[in-house]
Amino acid sequence: GWIEGKISYSGNKSGNHKLYVKITDSNSQGILEKDVSLLGVDLSRGSMDYLFLDIPPGGPYRAASYWDVNDNGIYDNDPVGDYFGMFLISSGLPTIRIDIPLTRNP
Repeated sequence: GWIEGKISYSGNKSGNHKLYVKITDSNSQGILEKDVSLLGVDLSRGSMDYLFLDIPPGGPYRAASYWDVNDNGIYDNDPVGDYFGMFLISSGLPTIRIDIPLTRNP
């Protein structure tokens, strides 16, 4: 299955940094995580579209994102955002659109 959406940021951080999306199950166990920006992105200049093509059927799942402004490659004190809701993936059904605003630091 697949999802797509837009990741936006309204804080004061800037610079070219990697942007990650994490898909977890209802118990917060990781299903998939990947860098959706490849060479990095400066979210202070605009939003970023993403597409996940390889989500296994099932769920419920949750989507979260983080912008790695300290460039250490881990989910820590960087701007993060969650899609507050669960979603299900079924083979052959239309794309699910999930927009994730990055609005807080943990």
